[in-house]
Amino acid sequence: LLFTPNPLFTGREKELLALAERLVTSAQWSVASGQWPLTTVLTGLGGAGKTQLATEFATRYGQFFPGGVQWITLDGDETAIQLHLVDCGAALGLYDAADTSLTPEQKAARVRQAWRGPAPRLLIFDNCEDPALLDRYAPPDGGARLLVTSRNDNWPAGLAMVPLPALSPAESRALLRQYLERADPPRRESDAALNTVANELDGLPLALILAGSYLAAYPDVTTAGYLAELRRAGPLAHVSLGNRAGEKSWTAHDMHVGRTFAVSYDKLDPYGSDVDAAAVELLAGAAGLVHGAPFPRALLMGMFNDKVDPHLPDDALRRLLALGLLERNGGQLRLHRLIGRFVAAESAREGAKEEEEDAGVMAAAREGIEGAVERALGAANNSGDPRPLRGVENHLRHVVDRAAEREDQDSALLCNRLGYYLNMSGDLAGARPYLERAQR
Repeated sequence: LLFTPNPLFTGREKELLALAERLVTSAQWSVASGQWPLTTVLTGLGGAGKTQLATEFATRYGQFFPGGVQWITLDGDETAIQLHLVDCGAALGLYDAADTSLTPEQKAARVRQAWRGPAPRLLIFDNCEDPALLDRYAPPDGGARLLVTSRNDNWPAGLAMVPLPALSPAESRALLRQYLERADPPRRESDAALNTVANELDGLPLALILAGSYLAAYPDVTTAGYLAELRRAGPLAHVSLGNRAGEKSWTAHDMHVGRTFAVSYDKLDPYGSDVDAAAVELLAGAAGLVHGAPFPRALLMGMFNDKVDPHLPDDALRRLLALGLLERNGGQLRLHRLIGRFVAAESAREGAKEEEEDAGVMAAAREGIEGAVERALGAANNSGDPRPLRGVENHLRHVVDRAAEREDQDSALLCNRLGYYLNMSGDLAGARPYLERAQR
């Protein structure tokens, strides 16, 4: 196993059981059943704890794999991956690590041949973002079970998927307490106090670990004071969510929330790809909605109207899902609250580079999401049926309220649309301010 177990691991029991059902129970099946090999993909955005969960699963359930647990990291180039394979073969005793009679290619070939043996073994393919890498390195037969960790949730049909969402409020509190109770002296905080921090960080394990460590290290910083600092500076700008001296990473990852998101965001090339350009605009549009709240795909897709290649919005959305910048949430989509902050900051930075204040991607995204909201409200108002928009009223109000600050013609139209919609819905008190604002 590549990483040592984390004694502060907290929660994720549901996901551990899902992995066990797929990988351990099935490992007892007969080779003759034709079910070999089986692959499960553990997906989630950066900082969700995928590698940590894979380590915990291997620690708890590795005893059920007579062929052992082998770990390969697939986020490097071919040479780096081959070196992982060579190290794996030495650990398996296929050759001596210092043996120079075999080339690295020959050693790697021995490893891949060993993986095709009948003994049940667990292969962990960590940070595998490209399905082509899985095709290239996964054994085509034998007793291996494959656990893949990935930010990408676009995988071929037939693979078992285990999504890794944000931690629940109870899990978030428990994780924070793991750190606070180990402070010197131990800190005791109420559920309510910890809930406020967990909610601000939207249950992201990496952020919670860093926040808990920070609060444990600085006993004079109250949770209320810390929350005020986060809101004043912005979570991603606060020192607690970046690399601090002595901060331990149990999985050798960068302990910096902003840089973790940047790994995915920086892969978008809006100047070299039409799909990436649309993806950046789409992501900035999503950042204009309520961060952390699910929304229907149709609302986001409405940004493009009929002005582009009809396939481009779907290609752009798949690109964002593949990079782990958007999450699926049941039948809807979700932009994690901290990623929303990150994207808004990046969009503002890009906008500042333009000659005009509102030029560039930021303006296009703002116009796009406002246009989507205006058309959605217009369709509901024309039909006389407010029910299709009931679940997104929080997003509608958010977009219209931000637009109303400009007090221009476009924002007046949005206020009028929303006011009419609320009046039609029976919310007369809510409708009046928007209708009055539209008349200014």
